[in-house]
Amino acid sequence: MLRRLRRHFGIAARRVAVQTHVPWYVRWVGSVVLVALLAAGAWYAYSVLRGPGALSREELETQVEALGARVAMLEQENAKLRTEAAAAERQVVIERSARENIARQMKSLAEEVAAAKDETAILQTLLGQGAKAGVSVSRFRVERDGEPRTYRYRLTVVHASGASRDFQGQLRLVANVIQDGRPVSLPLTDAAGAPLGPTALSFRLFQPVEGSFRLPANTTLRGLEARVFENGVAQPRAIQTASAP
Repeated sequence: MLRRLRRHFGIAARRVAVQTHVPWYVRWVGSVVLVALLAAGAWYAYSVLRGPGALSREELETQVEALGARVAMLEQENAKLRTEAAAAERQVVIERSARENIARQMKSLAEEVAAAKDETAILQTLLGQGAKAGVSVSRFRVERDGEPRTYRYRLTVVHASGASRDFQGQLRLVANVIQDGRPVSLPLTDAAGAPLGPTALSFRLFQPVEGSFRLPANTTLRGLEARVFENGVAQPRAIQTASAP
């Protein structure tokens, strides 16, 4: 008996949990209130996230359509600007080509004017009282041609007005240069290094001659010498030297 009493009331006795009895309708009302609170909280959170100026779905769709139309318009304007830019670039190329063509024509015209002046001066000399019989070199000039060590020359071989027949012969040009510190004479060569042969002459009063040549890299031009030979004659009929530019 004593052992049984200790089991129920002593330290080893089982713990008893006391629960208050709650009616079912009270629990149901509490559940409904809890669900309502959760719904209200969700709606409040949605309202906060949307903000006071939030748009409806219809308004958002309207704005999306407006933005799409704006993008399409900007793409059209971009394509139009690209077309206009391409046309402007083509116009610039055409104008540049036209300016270069005009510059070439002006240079050619200036050369023709200079040649005409030379011919006029030569004719005046030939028609003058002091014209000497024989062959001479007139209006001999040398100038740079733009490229490194490249030169152009222009001269006129003149036959005195008293001549009764055409002059037949050759014009030979020799470049007087400083090469490796020493003065030497070199035959003329073109831009590719090929030698330039003599120029054939056949005229009654005068014959203009012009051309270009290029010197080696280790040379400095001092002057260009022109020698006029008549066919069948070993000695030159005329010698003239033009100074380097």
